[in-house]
Amino acid sequence: MNCFGKGAVLAAAIALSTTAFADGGPRGGSVKDAPAPSVFSWTGLYIGANVGYAHNESSAAISAGPAGTFTQGILAAGFLPARHSPEGDGVIGGFQFGYNHQMGQLVAGVELDLAGTTAGATHNVNLAPGFNAVYASNLQWLSTVRGRLGVLVSPSLLAYATAGFAFGEVERSYGFNFPGNQAFGKKNSVDTGWTVGGGLEWAFSSKASIGAEYLFVNLEGNSFNATNFGGGCALFGDCATRINSGDTDLHIARLKLNFKF
Repeated sequence: MNCFGKGAVLAAAIALSTTAFADGGPRGGSVKDAPAPSVFSWTGLYIGANVGYAHNESSAAISAGPAGTFTQGILAAGFLPARHSPEGDGVIGGFQFGYNHQMGQLVAGVELDLAGTTAGATHNVNLAPGFNAVYASNLQWLSTVRGRLGVLVSPSLLAYATAGFAFGEVERSYGFNFPGNQAFGKKNSVDTGWTVGGGLEWAFSSKASIGAEYLFVNLEGNSFNATNFGGGCALFGDCATRINSGDTDLHIARLKLNFKF
């Protein structure tokens, strides 16, 4: 090939190369055509599970029934405690369902949860041989309906406060024993109350997040009667003891796993 032909080939190659890069580089390899990285959004429905620790604090005041001269005398003499303040720990675990709506750096939402627990509180008092009384308050299950309002520490890390309505089933029981006299009573009730707390939630993928949460829960008290047996009932007609149960306070710390859809 003569010099003129070689020069023409070289000029054509340079022209084609210049045109290709002017168009953004080789087809399919353009930097400007590459998809932009997606930004995580907290908006949407989610469902998940939780497990953690619960501390139960309760109280009860013991008083005589309508014909309670005998029981009142026993309480006044100190043979039975007039108050009980049980505490206990347990495991709590269940499920949650909710919705978040992101507004810039703020995230607002609502969450419903339902959990079973072993958080029982018992106070057993032995005043003397043959003289003892026990009061127990055991939470069977707990549900809350809460609003959540949080701020993004980073695009994938949410710090939030939460508060709302709480309700759960509490089993309360009371019994005493002293020579010639016994009593026992039990009541299950669904008590209502309120809850407040906060937590951190980290989205480790576009569809899943893990978090840690603390809740304080207060459930209203619910009183009941225990039936008396023995000499006090037979001789004096004092056949009932009143248990005035106070509120149930719960301290809950738990881990949560959510799946967004």
